[in-house]
Amino acid sequence: MTSEDDHSLEAASQWVATLKRGAPDRSTRRALKAWLEQDPAHAAALDLMMRAWEQAGPEIAHPTPSARVADPRRSRAKSRPSSPWLWVPSGLAAACVALLVVVMPPPQTQTYQTAVGQMSRVRLADHSVVWLNTGSRLQVTLTPFARRLSLTAGEAEFQVAHEAWRPFVVTAPDVVVRATGTDFSVRQDAGGARVVLAQGWVKVWRPQLSEADAVALTAGDALSAPHAGAFSVAPTDTAAELAWRQGQLIFFDQPLSYVVAQFARYGGAQVRFASLESQKIRVSGAFRARDLTSFLRDLNRSQQVHSYTDENGEIVIR
Repeated sequence: MTSEDDHSLEAASQWVATLKRGAPDRSTRRALKAWLEQDPAHAAALDLMMRAWEQAGPEIAHPTPSARVADPRRSRAKSRPSSPWLWVPSGLAAACVALLVVVMPPPQTQTYQTAVGQMSRVRLADHSVVWLNTGSRLQVTLTPFARRLSLTAGEAEFQVAHEAWRPFVVTAPDVVVRATGTDFSVRQDAGGARVVLAQGWVKVWRPQLSEADAVALTAGDALSAPHAGAFSVAPTDTAAELAWRQGQLIFFDQPLSYVVAQFARYGGAQVRFASLESQKIRVSGAFRARDLTSFLRDLNRSQQVHSYTDENGEIVIR
């Protein structure tokens, strides 16, 4: 459990103690509403602590009212609260937290990865579905308060199960993406990151910044995040961007150098260009991602380029 989770649990336990003592007044209700609106994780924390109270039994539910738990709005204050209903059993918060430790096992991080040329489909415990593209590595940590994923290499598409109280956050070296229920992909490579949004909406920001600096995307947007420099957002064909799930690569008027680099992600022979002119040839079409040979054969038929294999086993394009 993270320090943020611990803080949410502590505050939630104080609110439970307050609410169980009696009906709150108007100012306290406003304070509780404000606290719940600060972060979707707060609602999950309050729900967990309420359930912990119910399971605690009569020893905790009806103890002697000998001490108090501080008002969550003034948890750091040392003075006695003025409202008498804030006086609650001294062991309530501690008992709720202790019980929660028993009923809620510590979160575990699972790692999923694919080899070069391999693709994989993973169903997470929250019913979200992740598709991993070639040469990808993903770490997943699910807690009652958040869903945290780390894409350290490669590309993945995330079909997120909707849980408004439990954000789904994907971190890559160049971007952080936050969603609650949507369909998007993240790719991280040597040049930076790319986020494609197929459905819903997401927020994207740099890992070294905060969510306050985020860019909002809507369905059909693609965000490019180079290692240095500003984000750029443009509309895209999401079906073409995500065609790799069906083992296809689709290009619309792309330079041959870019196309060959995409094929290289799926393995096969090394390719080099014999001239700068051949790198600039524009390519459009749909091709099998792991079939570079057929792609080059089609290019040779177009009479724009000629390719051959040299004595080192490299494919040369000129």
